[in-house]
Amino acid sequence: MPWGQLFKTMKPFGLYVHIPFCVKKCAYCNFNSLVPAGENQITAYLKALSADSRISSLNKEKHIVKSIYFGGGTPSLIKAEYIARILHRIKHDFDIRCVREVTIEVNPESISRKKLSIYKKCGINRVSMGVQSFDDRDLMLLGRAHTARDVMKAIGLIKNAGFNKASIDLIYGMPEQTLKDWEKGLDRFLKTGISHISFYDLKIEKGTPFYRIKDKLDVADNDLQTKMYKLGCSKLEKAGFSHYEISSFALRGRESLHNSIYWRNEEYIGLGAGAYSYINGERFNKPKNIEKYQAQAQAGKFFKYNKEKLGQIDRLAETIILNLRLLKGFSLSDIEDDIEKKIDVQLREKLDDFVSQKLILKSKSGYRLSKKGVLFYDTIASELLY
Repeated sequence: MPWGQLFKTMKPFGLYVHIPFCVKKCAYCNFNSLVPAGENQITAYLKALSADSRISSLNKEKHIVKSIYFGGGTPSLIKAEYIARILHRIKHDFDIRCVREVTIEVNPESISRKKLSIYKKCGINRVSMGVQSFDDRDLMLLGRAHTARDVMKAIGLIKNAGFNKASIDLIYGMPEQTLKDWEKGLDRFLKTGISHISFYDLKIEKGTPFYRIKDKLDVADNDLQTKMYKLGCSKLEKAGFSHYEISSFALRGRESLHNSIYWRNEEYIGLGAGAYSYINGERFNKPKNIEKYQAQAQAGKFFKYNKEKLGQIDRLAETIILNLRLLKGFSLSDIEDDIEKKIDVQLREKLDDFVSQKLILKSKSGYRLSKKGVLFYDTIASELLY
């Protein structure tokens, strides 16, 4: 189906922009990222990204963007002027009048006062920083390029630059990390004044340096990871943070608008090598290989990789599963109206079975996870989808 025809019925959507470059590959990372060979490789990629924006915005009068997210990789690694140019290109190609949030991912070692100033001037209003730990031993194990001191300096720069919407990521369950270590990291976060945090358990993914030595890693077992997760939830909620998504916490009004698009299974367009799009129930990605991506951009046509067209039943189940990540739950009738499909008997029985197990709570309008259910989300999602 042609791009313009595919976008014809789109509602306001999210726009993701992938910057694949990193200063080094971290031990746990399986994202589509690489260390740039030089400035020429970066500028060649950005030229392709500009073409991607133009190609993906065909029939642009139908394209109403509500959030923009620069992810990676490490977008802050490249010159801030490059980010400003990409955003200028997007503003030309898409209708951004409804955009309320423009986020850029940064790493502590690669931001500066000058970069943050340029981000702010070009319209970026939210910064998400990959911290992962406040402990130098953990950072070294993870293969991060920054120190705990770099983290605190970067937080100061972000606050002084006036970004009142800022977030950091942390990882728990790392090799040799104790519950006390994790608590110290949470305490340090709470002293920063940053208004949003997401934390995730360490996963050993195929193709990563960690995977090659997985048998030698003394990572936290499930019991310890559960204790760490519960401790994080408790401390943040007591500090006034809303636990609005399984892994995310925010002070009032500081929730991530862009990530909520994914959790609600709403539509988005991905720009960049390997970036995914989800449009009219169809999910696909652009080529991951940078050279192949650039060649297709130059030719003016992108092929769709890993294309998956979801039927109404699958879309309904997937939307329910993703909405369950939001702890306020969802209105079943709203989802049914949006997808134009009523829930079938089998899926409703599965939901009600989890209600009887007290893993899901049921209200007049819909469902939400119980506190116990949050700990079993992966099991619930797997059962609902199949």
